[in-house]
Amino acid sequence: MKGAALTCMSLFVLAPQLLAERPKPRATLQGHNHSVSCVVFSPDGKTLASGSSDKTVRLWDVASGKETATLRGHTEMIWSVAFDPTGKTLASASWDNLIKLWDVASGKNTTTLDQPDSTVVAIAFSPDGRTLASGGGDSTVKLWDVATGKNTATFKGHSGQINSIAFSPDGKFLASASSDKTVRLWDVATGKTTMTFPEHERSVNSVAFSPDGKTVASGSDDYKMKFWDLATGKEQRTVQKHDSWVLSVAFSPDGKTLASGGADNTVRWWELATGQERAVFLGHTHAVRCVAISPDGKCLASGSMDDTVDLWDLLIPKKPESGSWSAQELEDHWSMLAENDAAKAFETMKCLAGVPQQAVVIMKERLRPVAGPDAQQIARWIADLDGDKFVVRQKASEELQRVGHLVESALRAKLQDKPSLEVRQRIEQLLTQIDMQQVLPESLRALRAIEVLEHIGSPEAKQVLQTLAGGAEGALLTRDAKASLGRLSKRATTQK
Repeated sequence: MKGAALTCMSLFVLAPQLLAERPKPRATLQGHNHSVSCVVFSPDGKTLASGSSDKTVRLWDVASGKETATLRGHTEMIWSVAFDPTGKTLASASWDNLIKLWDVASGKNTTTLDQPDSTVVAIAFSPDGRTLASGGGDSTVKLWDVATGKNTATFKGHSGQINSIAFSPDGKFLASASSDKTVRLWDVATGKTTMTFPEHERSVNSVAFSPDGKTVASGSDDYKMKFWDLATGKEQRTVQKHDSWVLSVAFSPDGKTLASGGADNTVRWWELATGQERAVFLGHTHAVRCVAISPDGKCLASGSMDDTVDLWDLLIPKKPESGSWSAQELEDHWSMLAENDAAKAFETMKCLAGVPQQAVVIMKERLRPVAGPDAQQIARWIADLDGDKFVVRQKASEELQRVGHLVESALRAKLQDKPSLEVRQRIEQLLTQIDMQQVLPESLRALRAIEVLEHIGSPEAKQVLQTLAGGAEGALLTRDAKASLGRLSKRATTQK
């Protein structure tokens, strides 16, 4: 085995001491003179905004790590910052009871929204940019018309300070996390609570929607992160690895991973298919108050009470010294890609990303579109859930359970049609069973391979993704390949 191959593969079998090595930040941004409480990337990923207890918002060039502007105007600490979908407007929220809107190009404060009776802790723009949501010390969620600056709605239900809010990707729902130990889901149109998730034992600090809008994640002072299925309202998973409060959570754009920041001074990066850590980022000397992942999924930003912001590259390709892997080395990497240990598998993802041409060739050879029942057969099974005879209904449930993830999207769509009570119960049971199904090694390998292909992003890589996207509708691999192509297309448009 060649030297570079030894570097990757010996992580697992030859040199255990190398497992102690940790990623290092690409850059440490210094400029704030007090605790950093919030960070957010612009929609194009070129700019990072950070807010601090020093009462300023600072803008940074992500590529160079240089500060490009300091926005002053708040008289108390800044708790939250948010870009609108165009990236031209930035909002900041402060303990001075004010929300300020800034023109990013000029750095000028264009609008100030006043909540005279409450501090403002959390803000979020709706996906269309027309509405700004805020939450804070008065336990309410407020909606603001961005064009007029008027408060258009107030949602009441929490009994403690609201620490975090997030819009669903389609803008129809809003999630809020509170010190009353709950997460609430609100219907934006009506202002009514549609779900309440009360299982945290202490204050909930952060909430985030998955990019597909199917899952909500929360982080709490009880040291735990929880994941909630929005179709059924049930808890999918609890993860506890931080040694202190979980202060911030953020999904990656592909929804496969999640970053968390904690009062134990660490940033942790999680693979959701396995529920395991891919990596732990050590660099901050005090609590990590906030995390964010760039729109292209390649960079993570963390802000800390040590007054700094760290930028971390999430996938750094590892290139062999000879420029390519031997046939056996490539086979070893392909095998390791199915490893259940997320950290080990991630190391081999780096090794494959380091040889893009070889990686694309082996993935083209080994990956195949998923075959499965056609849409009409799936529709018949779902219709039979409401059949007149019990034996028909039971047979349909068994068939749908057998094909699992292939019918997940169709089942979720059926729930939106408000079916009969029995059909709803059967579908919720099926979705729970699907969520509990362990992802098989071959599926893990395929999902990780698509991540590598998206990272490579070459025309050849896109062609492999296009082929995989032609598989059975609803299959995890099919959906994942289609979503990857969509992100690559959007990224290309944004960068023009």
